[in-house]
Amino acid sequence: MDKLIKELQQNRDCVEQIANEIELGDNYMPELKAYLPNLKQIITEIFDCAQKLKINIDLKFVAMVLQDIVDGVEREDKVFLLDTIRYGLKEIFDYMIDVLGENE
Repeated sequence: MDKLIKELQQNRDCVEQIANEIELGDNYMPELKAYLPNLKQIITEIFDCAQKLKINIDLKFVAMVLQDIVDGVEREDKVFLLDTIRYGLKEIFDYMIDVLGENE
């Protein structure tokens, strides 16, 4: 479980860096696109862990956040992506970090 918490924290830090780049007006798209395979992997791990440990996670919310990221990338809408990352994706990571920390 410590390994998953560490991976969640690393992913959280990565998306925060991308959010900062968006906010600063930097070219964030290459880094965001390079991150997407990692996002797929960590979301799969979140689902697996939630199922094994019977963690209550709103799957519809997770699916909506993922769809919003895809939509934001396709439209290259930096304001939409920034909100989705900060108030969606990071919230998912923080929730799982908190829940897993309680289960240790």
